[in-house]
Amino acid sequence: MALFGGPKVSVGLDIGTRWIKVVSAVMGGGGRPQITKAVCVKNSGDAREAIRRVLTENNIKPGVVVACLDSQDAEMMVQEFIVKTAKEAERIAEVKMREFNLNEFAINYSLLRGPVPGADGSPVFPVLYVSAEKSKVSEFQSLLRTAGINLDSLVMDVDQLAAINALELDQAAVGTTCLIEGGATTTNISVLKDGTLRHTAIIKDDGGAFFTNRLAQQLGISVEAAEDLKIANGIDAGSSSRFSGSSSNFGSSLELDDAVSGGASSLSSSGGDDLKYLSAFKDQIEPYLDKIISILKDYQDKNSEQIKEIVLTGGLACTKNIAGFMKNYLNANNLKVDTVNLAESPFLTSLNCPDEQRQAFTVALGLSLRGFAE
Repeated sequence: MALFGGPKVSVGLDIGTRWIKVVSAVMGGGGRPQITKAVCVKNSGDAREAIRRVLTENNIKPGVVVACLDSQDAEMMVQEFIVKTAKEAERIAEVKMREFNLNEFAINYSLLRGPVPGADGSPVFPVLYVSAEKSKVSEFQSLLRTAGINLDSLVMDVDQLAAINALELDQAAVGTTCLIEGGATTTNISVLKDGTLRHTAIIKDDGGAFFTNRLAQQLGISVEAAEDLKIANGIDAGSSSRFSGSSSNFGSSLELDDAVSGGASSLSSSGGDDLKYLSAFKDQIEPYLDKIISILKDYQDKNSEQIKEIVLTGGLACTKNIAGFMKNYLNANNLKVDTVNLAESPFLTSLNCPDEQRQAFTVALGLSLRGFAE
């Protein structure tokens, strides 16, 4: 991150399925960026108009715009090369590039921090590869151009790296940490060991939007009502129940099996509405978490190390009580973790937005901070 100079205003642009999220920042005193705005506007099928509106209505005039392709359109891979120097790692990384179809795909790579101990203890240099179809990149650039973004001021980044940057997880971290950034249509999983990215995975075609749609269908309510219910109640059905208005409160240690089977007596007076919601939530959240468990177990088995901490961010983290429930579910399915926490950082807490929305801005925040490195 640059200490001096840099663009007057750096804007991070996160174009989601349902919302366009924008974070703007300026370089403050002491070489630390200062967040000036964090705003979002609904993307009602016209992303170009949504982008124009959010910039115009908030009088945001970016010196640089940092944006990223949707994870559905990009692939990430970390390769570890057993070499002694960064120069050797870069040479091998260049050779590896020839294995990709460079006619149809845009490919780039970046050497990560190294050398670091590999799975067998040998020193390795991790290298991150990012690829996307050239047609997808051109389509995305065209969208931004017609939305009024000057492509000369555009920087392309990766949402997983943006989230890591926003939370500063790559600085002075110790141990193995997993960052799970749950979006509307994808879930990004990043495993860092001692602050260095060592593994990435993407769950495609599943996330908050899919979850909400299925929840709405099962409960027979609108998608908007299901989204409000999910965020307001999460797994704490009684706190502000859209159905019954009951006052049951399970907290972060809720065991859904007990509640749905009738073991929670506090639900008995709600006329079954809380049970209906909890049953629907259980039906949707458990298969989703099973996908995450499969990815993390596979990583642990291949690398002979345990993930001690999981950090949640994105729309997933906006679901009430999700951290406590996830820890219980992971441990019950033989994936032992010490902590599951919501993401936190000085930059994140400085965002001027409702607490229940803050986590959804993580990628846009990281993209904005990235602009000061240009």
